[in-house]
Amino acid sequence: MAYRQASNAGDVKEDSGDDEEEEVEPWKLFHLDVWLRKGLDVKKPPEPVKISEDQKRLVRETWPRVNAHQRQAGTHMYLRIFQVCPAIKGVFRLQDVANENVTSHPKMMMHAVRFIQSIEVAVDHMDALDEIVAPVFVNLGRRHLHYKNLLEDQFSMFSHGVLYSWHSALEHVFKAEVQSAWNQLFEFIVQHMEFGFMTALADKEAEQEALHRKYYG
Repeated sequence: MAYRQASNAGDVKEDSGDDEEEEVEPWKLFHLDVWLRKGLDVKKPPEPVKISEDQKRLVRETWPRVNAHQRQAGTHMYLRIFQVCPAIKGVFRLQDVANENVTSHPKMMMHAVRFIQSIEVAVDHMDALDEIVAPVFVNLGRRHLHYKNLLEDQFSMFSHGVLYSWHSALEHVFKAEVQSAWNQLFEFIVQHMEFGFMTALADKEAEQEALHRKYYG
């Protein structure tokens, strides 16, 4: 079933950690220039996934239909992930939220819009994958280190959730070649997020080891 038209995204709420919820305008969620300033010097995977020109074309052609339903596409992606891997709900501190309520949860709506905006960066800059897209998602992976109990192999669930959600959004347009094109882009994204996550984890462990040697010999 196709998504209904998305409502105004300006009413997305961000979980502030207490009973009050602060309104967050979508444009504040993902600033490309900020991410690039953080990511210009980051390392990248030695053998990044390749995306052909034809695959880029298919992604660009189908993206507007997904992007028109940002919140639905994002929340349904997360819902599918939670259905397949319930443990990930705990990563987002949603373990006590029933699946039927996930798509309307303020925290999840904020994550959904932010996620779709990050995908928009990838789609808009597929001709600059190494210069722009790679550092953005390496840094995004590094930032995921603060999510407790998140495991490296759980990043692959994002590809599964996205393809499931995109299938609902694109319906008959989501043919084999379109699915393959999107899968390739998300393999690239997940590869770089995993890499960022693991390098951040290694940096943290090295820092802790250095502190231990400093104070305990």
